[in-house]
Amino acid sequence: MSIRHLKAPALALGLASMVFSQVGEENLRELVHPPFVFRFPEPMRADVLHLAERGGVLLPRIALDLGASIPRRIDVRLQTVPDPVRNGRAVPDWAAGFVPRGTTMIVIVRNRLGSYPLIEIESVFLHELTHVLFNFTLGSRSAQIPRWFEEGVAMLQSRRWGFRDAFVLSASQFSGTNLPLEALATRFPSRQGAARAAYAQSFSFMGYLTRKHGEEVPRRILGRVREGIDFPAAFHEVTGRGIADAERAWRESVVWKYRWIPILTSNGLLFSGIGILFLLSYLRKKRQTRRTLESWGRFDPPDLF
Repeated sequence: MSIRHLKAPALALGLASMVFSQVGEENLRELVHPPFVFRFPEPMRADVLHLAERGGVLLPRIALDLGASIPRRIDVRLQTVPDPVRNGRAVPDWAAGFVPRGTTMIVIVRNRLGSYPLIEIESVFLHELTHVLFNFTLGSRSAQIPRWFEEGVAMLQSRRWGFRDAFVLSASQFSGTNLPLEALATRFPSRQGAARAAYAQSFSFMGYLTRKHGEEVPRRILGRVREGIDFPAAFHEVTGRGIADAERAWRESVVWKYRWIPILTSNGLLFSGIGILFLLSYLRKKRQTRRTLESWGRFDPPDLF
């Protein structure tokens, strides 16, 4: 179930008084709003206050959707300059947020917001918060969760599907960046274009599954994995089909649903459309002028002299 379908908080959380303090590291500020501990530069205070308030309401909802446990502490670091490495690996230069695997820490890079797949800071926060709950709830079993599944669920929890998602997904079919889910099981591409396609695919596939089999699909699959069943078996048990069969059905629906988008949004069609609109406008005005002249001809001017 996506957070947008719940009308009230599942439980009250984070209602304690917010406590600000100064920390020596890089002259950062700190805000304690249990279970969150935010560290941030002063110019990002407004962002932090917003996230603290929204996080206290939405964290219980996400946990309920996933059947997940909530950590006692979640560290959230907001920064303007990205860290050069993450867990010894280079961080993609387009990544606006990340959660080191196995941790309950979120890092958000402010100057990377605004690009697909996550545009707004709240969406990034909710997306990464979902990863935190995966890590904390599954522990060592989180390693067997396919990347496409976790990212797809995180997308469902962070925002709604929109035209931009449809465009990226459709364009990937024509550009060759649309990869099989098996290729997205352990990691996503590092190149931004291919990574965008991977996020759109994961988002679309998980949306397809929840529409076909119910919004509780992620929670049920994760519950079976927590009980010790491997992911493919849990997937089959919950959906009644194997991953490959589900992917094949999803791809068939996607091809016919979104194949027209790149054509309609191409530059050639855009300029053709502008030309057609201009011509229609010209013909309309010409027709109105002719009718006006005809109406004048039906009335003789009065004989004044």
